[in-house]
Amino acid sequence: MELNSLNDFLVLDERKFDDFQSAFEYIKKYIADYQQNDFNPEKISDLEGLIDKFLQFGTPIKNEISGLSSQLLGSATKFLDYVHKYKTSGSSEMTFQKRYQDFYSNFLTAYNKISFFLRFNNPDNEYLNFDGLISYDICNKRTAKSLIEDAIELIKEDLNISQKSKDNILNYLTDAINELTNPKSNWNKIWSRMTEVIIVLGTLGAIISGVDAGHNLLAAKNKLEKAKDTIVKTSININYFNIEQTFVINQNIAIEDNKIILPEGTE
Repeated sequence: MELNSLNDFLVLDERKFDDFQSAFEYIKKYIADYQQNDFNPEKISDLEGLIDKFLQFGTPIKNEISGLSSQLLGSATKFLDYVHKYKTSGSSEMTFQKRYQDFYSNFLTAYNKISFFLRFNNPDNEYLNFDGLISYDICNKRTAKSLIEDAIELIKEDLNISQKSKDNILNYLTDAINELTNPKSNWNKIWSRMTEVIIVLGTLGAIISGVDAGHNLLAAKNKLEKAKDTIVKTSININYFNIEQTFVINQNIAIEDNKIILPEGTE
């Protein structure tokens, strides 16, 4: 859902993942607009209020994320305090960038934690049931694992993000690999880890200035997207039972190479 005003943001439902995603995108755009305005202090006066609303989505896990919430709010405050000094008295560019990076890193980490809860710890969230037509346990785990490992190497070689940021991302991907190698994989965990890292890599790659500066991060993102695509395409399990349950069948059919073959002359 695209938000057109601050009022739209303030009435978002903290229980819904789609609204949380809208809040995340709204704040991301708010920050991007602020950058485009050359870090004008007047253009970011609502940031602390936006972050406070953002953290309300994590209320059910407030004890788990209490330290992270404090870090995010604290880093936002420090960043805002330094904005005025930087713009009016020419304070250190390096310190300004460090405050900004600390804030944005905490913002993304909070997003990952809350997003995981809203998407995968909610008992109302279940996979669509198509009578075994899609079975992730039969997918090509080896290829998916290899692509994730390629992404890990690209992230390790990146020269733009801090080691702390790398460690956060790599821990998520290591969790995904560990689940892939488990005979009884937790697919909720695999999907959540990969999805969140793809979002983070795309965001980081986009905000790093320079033509080639974010190359490794975006290349790693592409590897992870290929890994997800591999899992999906190799999880199709066609048999006569789930065909009858899933499709409207009006003629004799055959199954060959895991595909439905219709009789000649049918479309």
